[in-house]
Parts: sequence; structure tokens; C-alpha cells
Amino acid sequence: MANEAVATIAITVVFSAAPRTVHEVVLHVPFGCLAADAAALVAPQWGMDTAQLQDMDLGVWGKRVPVQHVLRDGDRLEIYRSLTVDP
Repeated sequence: MANEAVATIAITVVFSAAPRTVHEVVLHVPFGCLAADAAALVAPQWGMDTAQLQDMDLGVWGKRVPVQHVLRDGDRLEIYRSLTVDP
């Protein structure tokens, strides 16, 4: 069986759990990774479970995207929490 290299891309995932608190991590994910899959990779380390993640919106570079959005190399995936006040 030959070793097959899997093409990966580098993305940054960010989430602000509370005002003035930002979590950020760089991930190397397989080419073709969906936004929902990348968010699910980091959610547990930031104290979120799958149910909480499903209630949040996702964006790439400040623009909302559907969960099935295919990420590209260099993308900044943002996980948006619900706001309690309108800014």
C-alpha cells in the first residue's frame, strides 16, 4: 500500500466567547473541508458542544456563509455567538 499525501489547507478559526475575549487557532485541514467541519474541530477545546455550535452562525472574513461552505487556503473562519444587545 503506497503512502498517499492528503492535500491540506491552512485556515484560522476565531471565536469570541465574551466581550473582549477572543480565541484563535490555526488549523491544517484537508482540501475540501466544510465550514461546519472545521468549527466542530475546535468547538470542544473552547467549551462548546455540538448543540451550541448548531445555534451559531459562521462567516469567512466577516461575511456570513452556510455551514456547507467549502473553505479555501488562508480563510479566516469566524464563529458568531448570539448578541444580548444590539451594537
